[in-house]
Amino acid sequence: MKTRITLFCLLVGIVAGCKNPTFILKNEANGSECGPYLFAHGQRINVQSGVYVLQKRLPPDRLVKDRMEAIVIPEVDFRDADVRDIVSFLRTPDAYFSPADQWQKPPVDIVLVIPKGKNADVPNVTLEANNISLFVTAKMVAKLSGLDFSIHDGRAWLEWNK
Repeated sequence: MKTRITLFCLLVGIVAGCKNPTFILKNEANGSECGPYLFAHGQRINVQSGVYVLQKRLPPDRLVKDRMEAIVIPEVDFRDADVRDIVSFLRTPDAYFSPADQWQKPPVDIVLVIPKGKNADVPNVTLEANNISLFVTAKMVAKLSGLDFSIHDGRAWLEWNK
C-alpha cells in the first residue's frame, strides 16, 4: 500500500501573512507528523518513504512575469524602430537567450493593441542595451512609445492608453 502524505499549511502562518508559511507533513496511514518546515519553493524534504519536492502553484500571470525576467536578451539595438517590428522581434524565440530549461517552453505571448487609425500616433523607439531581460525590455518599449504595459490573462500586453 502506498503511503499517502498530506501537506497541511499551518493556519498561523497564513493568518499572519508570512511570505513563507510553515507546514507539516502528516502520514495519513499512521498519523505520524514531520515538521514544522518553512515553505520554500524547490525545497527538498527527506521522508522515510522517499524525497518530496515542494513547489508553489503560482498564478499564470506570475509565471509569465517570472519567465520574462528569466529571459535575457544579449543585445537590443532598436533605432527609430516601429513598435510592431519590435514586438514581432520580441515574440521570436531566436531573439533572445534564456536558461536551458526555458527553451523547452513556448515563447512568451506578447500582445500589441493599437486601435485602427492610431498607428501614426505611436512614436518610433530608439533603445540600446546589453543583457536586458525581456520583462524590462517590454516595459521600456511601452514607456518610450506611450503605451501601457501589463500582464494579465497569461500574456504580456502593450496597449493604447489614450
